[in-house]
Amino acid sequence: MVTLRKRKLPLIALVALVLIVIALAVATSGLLVYQQQVSSSGNIVGNSAPQPTTTTGGSIIGSVNLGIYGDAAATVPCSGVDWGTLRRGDVITKTIYVKNTGNITENLSLSASAWSPSTASSALFLTWNKEGYTLPAGYIVPITLTLTVAEDTGSLSSFSFNIVVSGSG
Repeated sequence: MVTLRKRKLPLIALVALVLIVIALAVATSGLLVYQQQVSSSGNIVGNSAPQPTTTTGGSIIGSVNLGIYGDAAATVPCSGVDWGTLRRGDVITKTIYVKNTGNITENLSLSASAWSPSTASSALFLTWNKEGYTLPAGYIVPITLTLTVAEDTGSLSSFSFNIVVSGSG
C-alpha cells in the first residue's frame, strides 16, 4: 500500500505542474503586444530656409499577429507611406489596411517613432480612426491615417518617421 502511494504522488505533482504551466500561458497571452512598423516621409514647401530634400526609407518591422497592406484584400504588403509635398496647415489622409493574422482578437493602437529630424514631431501630428478598435482574428480593416501640418513648421523642409501599429490581445 505504501509503494502505491509513493508512485501516485510524483504523477499527481507532474499533472499539477502541467496544469499550472498551461494556466500561466493562457494568462500571459493577453499581455503580449504585437507591432507593425511602416516608414513614412514627405516634404514641406514654402518654408523660409529651404534645405535639400532627404527622406529615409524603412521597412515593416516584423510582427507576429498584424499585417499592414496597401490593398483591401491584404495581398500587397505596405512598406511605407509617402505623404508627398505638403504646405503649412495641410491635412492629408492616407488609407492602409491592417489584418489580424493571429488567432486571438487584437486591440489596436497607433504611435510614431524615429522622427527625422526630431523637430518634425512638433510640427506634424499623426492620428487615425481606429484607436482602441477590436480586430478579430483573420479580419482586415481599413484605417485612415491623418497627418496634420502645423501653421508654424520652422525650417522643416523634409521629414520621415515610422508609423507603428500595435495590437494587444
